Amino acid sequence: GPFAMSVAATLAATLLVQYSTFVVGDILDGVAKGTDPSLGWRAILYAILVAGLIVTQFGGRILVGWSDIRMVSRLQQALHDKLLRLDTAFHERHELGETTAIVLQFSGGAQQMLRDFAAFPILRGVPLVTAMWGLMLSLGKLQAMPIETQIVIALVLLALPVVGARLARRVQAAAGAMQQAQVELS
Repeated sequence: GPFAMSVAATLAATLLVQYSTFVVGDILDGVAKGTDPSLGWRAILYAILVAGLIVTQFGGRILVGWSDIRMVSRLQQALHDKLLRLDTAFHERHELGETTAIVLQFSGGAQQMLRDFAAFPILRGVPLVTAMWGLMLSLGKLQAMPIETQIVIALVLLALPVVGARLARRVQAAAGAMQQAQVELS
């Protein structure tokens, strides 16, 4: 559906950015070496990549907005239906404004968390793997760099996502606590 298409478009844009950096590197390498007959074709490829990137980013934003609206409306409808099925004692204890606030606040936060949970492995994992692959290719081109330096760089780059994931969990817990406080305040 729209969610899968929005994730695919976002992933395509990210991968196009990564690939275009390799093309620019090849172009600069060709310019540094002097006359290169394939330089013109690489420049055309880069222009095509930039145009494709613009289209995928624009289309991806449209798809993200569309899927977000659909997800929020479905969550709101499901929560509304659940509230309607509750007994009358619940509705006597809670005013209409309170239940409306619960529906509106919960669905927005839940939608964002669901999107992040479902899309994170794809939108961050695939580009990480391709970036590591590209880095190894780039390091392989640098023959003068000692192997120890290459290993240290690779280990640091492998450690960065682990540190980032730990920080993300802390931010997510803080955001959840803030959302819970807002619900209790309502």
